[in-house]
Amino acid sequence: SINFGAEKPRQAMVDRERRFRRLESVLATNKSPPEPYADVTGQRRRRRIRGPAGEWICDGEGANKTPDGGSRVEIEEQYEMERLRAMNAKYFAESERGGSENRSIPRHKRASYYLDPKTSKQSGTNTLPGDPFRLVTPRRFTNERPQPFSVLIESNTMVIMDLHAHLATTEVIGLLGGRYDAEARVLRAAIALPCNSLSTGVQCEMDPISEMEARDFLDGRSMQVVGWYHSHPRFAPNPSVRDIENQATYQRLFARNEGTEPFIGIIITPYDVRYPADTSLFAYFLVSHEKDPDLDCEVPFTFSRDILRSESLTHDLFYQAVDLIVKYRSYTHRVNLSEPFRVSESRSRLDKLLFSLASHIYVAEDEASFFLRALRDVLDRTLVNPCPGRPLLENLVVPHPTSSRAPPPVLVNTSTSTNAISKTRE
Repeated sequence: SINFGAEKPRQAMVDRERRFRRLESVLATNKSPPEPYADVTGQRRRRRIRGPAGEWICDGEGANKTPDGGSRVEIEEQYEMERLRAMNAKYFAESERGGSENRSIPRHKRASYYLDPKTSKQSGTNTLPGDPFRLVTPRRFTNERPQPFSVLIESNTMVIMDLHAHLATTEVIGLLGGRYDAEARVLRAAIALPCNSLSTGVQCEMDPISEMEARDFLDGRSMQVVGWYHSHPRFAPNPSVRDIENQATYQRLFARNEGTEPFIGIIITPYDVRYPADTSLFAYFLVSHEKDPDLDCEVPFTFSRDILRSESLTHDLFYQAVDLIVKYRSYTHRVNLSEPFRVSESRSRLDKLLFSLASHIYVAEDEASFFLRALRDVLDRTLVNPCPGRPLLENLVVPHPTSSRAPPPVLVNTSTSTNAISKTRE
């Protein structure tokens, strides 16, 4: 070596002298000498490794701890919570998702990483594994595989479904009543019955009590349950894997001896701002019982339907609508109808709602205008500018003020609806 026999640098001599002095002081106090590889404090140096959250920790200490002292199990739960937040984000506006970003876990495990179009495309996380709420595009019936029966839906039924979907930022649910003609193979949906949901935020499960009440009502009118509807407030009305499972269960429940399953599913999307029109999107679907191996669920099919134009906007229709609006007066996640539908426009959500309802009305123009004005007045008094001391129907001119029977029930109980933010998994 070129330094062989050369005088050692002065700093090295100083460091060695310091170590000897420290050793002498330790021996003088009858303490054990410091271990090899000790630092200047006398503590043994430990190898630094990456912890479960990607942070630097000492080898042998904290291997099962998070940066804030939690266990490995706890951090795995945090990862799962972020994954679920990402799965559910498409169901809510950003202001309604709740919770702040968890910065104690690695970026690639946060919900924001899953939601970023660039990172989700690169990592393949735009379709999260095991997501029961993944949306599936239905197939179409063909000549080789025809639609099993024809479907007729009364226009007044469309009015109630559309109104119901506009009232909540979470998913709503209801049943369709009507009749099925087995000989003609025609299903007719004549009435919509808004029901209570056991929803935790956006999961849409029918409350069995309101379902039984709806069946009792339909039995009294010689009708039967012929379908169900629910909403996708802000995203495409394609059925999710969970929707497909529910539809398949209902179809098996209502299967007839000849093999047909006269039960339909309808999905309404009222507030998708990407859709250029101000009318709501409706999707109609049935489920075959063949499995799609790629989707790991049964295959949905969209069906064609004809709208039966109701001859009048009846007393029953108006008061069912009023009852429905009143039920959502105290709902935590009701829609703020005074806000603009699109940020760049002055048209409010209330204007959008009434415009969409008008698309289902086929009566004379003066009757339609009178009905919509009365409905706007109720919405304004109840949800937009409520006045607690003012009777709801005071000085309100209503269409068809008399009737021989009670209007169809609204089986919604918003006072007991679960006030949650995200979907749950089984």
